[in-house]
Amino acid sequence: AANVRSWTEDRVLAEPGKLFSYANPAYVLAGYVLERATGKKFADVIDELVVKPAGLERTTFRPFVAVTYPFALGHGAGGKVLRPFPDHAGSWPPGSLFSSAT
Repeated sequence: AANVRSWTEDRVLAEPGKLFSYANPAYVLAGYVLERATGKKFADVIDELVVKPAGLERTTFRPFVAVTYPFALGHGAGGKVLRPFPDHAGSWPPGSLFSSAT
């Protein structure tokens, strides 16, 4: 919330509806608006409205919940497993959903 509220006009590329441009900040803003509209945390709203109704038993935005599931982990140089995952809720809406293939 503090991140979104700190944005100034220079953060906007074009007037709404004038230009299509994929941008992670737009999803961050949408997540913030969702939280403000519902009074709930982003991950809780998505869990309630999407994840549970779809029957996705191993799906979460919360990295410390995800690591309790059996899943593949990212690797860095020399085969080192990358962990822990960054736990920054501000980055969840644009693409931090953990899920199994099933």
